[in-house]
Amino acid sequence: MILILLCAALFVGFGAASNVIPHVPFPYPPQIKTPLTLRDPIQPGTLVWITGLFYNNVYNNDLKIYVIAGGNGEYNDQLKAVVLEIRANHDEDKISYGSLSHWGGEWNYAADSKNPVRDGVRSNVGYDFVLEFKDNVIVVWVNGHVLSIYPYSATIHDLSEITGVHIPQNDELGIMLATHRSTTSFGSFPYTARFDPPLSKGKQYLGSYGMIHCGEYANNDVEYIFHNSSVSPKNWHFGLIYNCKQKLFGMQAAIDGKAVGLQTKKYEIAQVKNGVVLFFEVDTARVKVSVNGEDLFDFPHQVDIEKYPVTDLDILSSKGRFSMSILVMVDKPS
Repeated sequence: MILILLCAALFVGFGAASNVIPHVPFPYPPQIKTPLTLRDPIQPGTLVWITGLFYNNVYNNDLKIYVIAGGNGEYNDQLKAVVLEIRANHDEDKISYGSLSHWGGEWNYAADSKNPVRDGVRSNVGYDFVLEFKDNVIVVWVNGHVLSIYPYSATIHDLSEITGVHIPQNDELGIMLATHRSTTSFGSFPYTARFDPPLSKGKQYLGSYGMIHCGEYANNDVEYIFHNSSVSPKNWHFGLIYNCKQKLFGMQAAIDGKAVGLQTKKYEIAQVKNGVVLFFEVDTARVKVSVNGEDLFDFPHQVDIEKYPVTDLDILSSKGRFSMSILVMVDKPS
């Protein structure tokens, strides 16, 4: 497989490019305000990704997520219904969730889970939430595991009534939202996220929040592959790879299956204490990548993104499990 060969070539010692272009560092952690409204009505099979990372000794508030219906997607007293509330309490290492049919109504908690995260990924690192909307239920995933299969509020008749997801403003956490275009199970790779609109030159984007979980699967790679939906990633792509065993990040670009640029840099997984934050700056001649606020690559992407707009992001893994968020990127907050 061409991608595997490229990955193998990536880690045998290609040097970094010498023409590093200065740039303004991206502030970390980012502040992204809410509410977040959905671009299109929810359809059955849609996955909505929500990630909130907790920073020890910095943020002590609960992470609260409201799936809402009616109105303009804002959380206010004109709301028809709150379908679901999720509360993740960092101090108590606990997740609670319940429904509130009308603003001001009574809570009906469906669960109060202690230590719901498995595979060594603890909630003091971060919670990755996925809401999977099916015909009559919302499946709540936390760090890759089902927390609940939850019926809609009685006031919700159709998925298209769901207009947004709200995270209270007082929770100063980096929050992003994306819809997943695949209806496959959350627990299997690969994943594909769609950029709508496509990535644009001269803009800055936040990448993925999440955690690379190496652990017992330390021989595996995680690949982020950016490409156009009209062509195969093996025809052209630029991507980012992390090799757990060698503790190495690599950035690569390929056209017609041939590598046109490779960069590598050692990065101890121990440095990834609060998850991995990827920041992409797409300019006319390069893609700049920062990880957790540290400048990692300034990379000529070798792809004309005006001729071949970047519309897709694939997350690939040969095997094993990783707690990774897959998020459609947004412009860097001002």
